[in-house]
Amino acid sequence: MLNTYVEAIQQHVNESIEDLDSLYNILQERSWTRVERKGAERLLQTLVESCIGVAKHWLKQQNKVLPTDAYSVFEKLMDLQLISTDEAEEWQRIIGMRNAIVHDYLNLDEKVIRAIIVNKMYLKLQVFTFSISERLRTGQL
Repeated sequence: MLNTYVEAIQQHVNESIEDLDSLYNILQERSWTRVERKGAERLLQTLVESCIGVAKHWLKQQNKVLPTDAYSVFEKLMDLQLISTDEAEEWQRIIGMRNAIVHDYLNLDEKVIRAIIVNKMYLKLQVFTFSISERLRTGQL
């Protein structure tokens, strides 16, 4: 069952990265449309949620009780020395961005979303997801 999850999450992440790369290419040529911007927001949201899901599975494989909120998941990973303090702080910002997309969408700063795409910051999420999902798949935790 875990292998099925890993395969599904990796496929989802690959598709999201392909779509975000397409939006990156669009922004190299022109401004994006409202629909494209909203697509970028949704892709970033689900990509972060994929990272949170993989992180929860990582904790579960460590036989730890799963926290109820995403912030605590990464704090617990830091407490277990599975990620660094700097990485935990970066995850706090990433989760904050995801929460803004979901809950504060009327006040989103388009420049922030654009910067994430133009600077390909979303690739860090792919690296994290694939690194941890491969550990889950192979049992190398």
